[in-house]
Amino acid sequence: LSFEFALLNYLTPDENTYAYQLENFDKDWVYCDTRNFASYTNLPSGDYVFKVKGANSEGIWSSDIRHIAIRVDTPFWRAWWFILLAVVFGGSCIWLVIRLRVSMIRRNEARLKEQVRQRTADLSQAYEKLEKVNRQIEIRNNELLYQSKKIRSQNQELERHHQNLEQQVIERTRDL
Repeated sequence: LSFEFALLNYLTPDENTYAYQLENFDKDWVYCDTRNFASYTNLPSGDYVFKVKGANSEGIWSSDIRHIAIRVDTPFWRAWWFILLAVVFGGSCIWLVIRLRVSMIRRNEARLKEQVRQRTADLSQAYEKLEKVNRQIEIRNNELLYQSKKIRSQNQELERHHQNLEQQVIERTRDL
């Protein structure tokens, strides 16, 4: 906020001096010699009255103090409604991010459950096939064991016949 002011004394305008005060901000008058402007930055919101007076080159202060009323409104980003709106917006954004994340996790969970179900079904089928093959191998193994016993039995019988024949050959050749 800036103010520029002038004193209507045309004899020696370069020697005019000024004083100003911003009520509710400046405690006392600010005497600024020949500088004819005032600047304020970062004023808090509120009502103010800017007053200015001047003195001619002889140092005689004017009895006519000029003033102007000023209202500095609260910036919108400090207003209660904006803060509330920002909190609601921020909360909504956080809620939306959480909601999207939960939705993504649920979809991923459903996909993983389906994969587990499918792989479990595949494993069950593979297990059933292995069981079937295992049963067939056991049957074959039993058949082979039976055949092995049968062959051993036949082999033993042949061995006995062979021994009998040898015995007969020995007995017959002895007589000769």
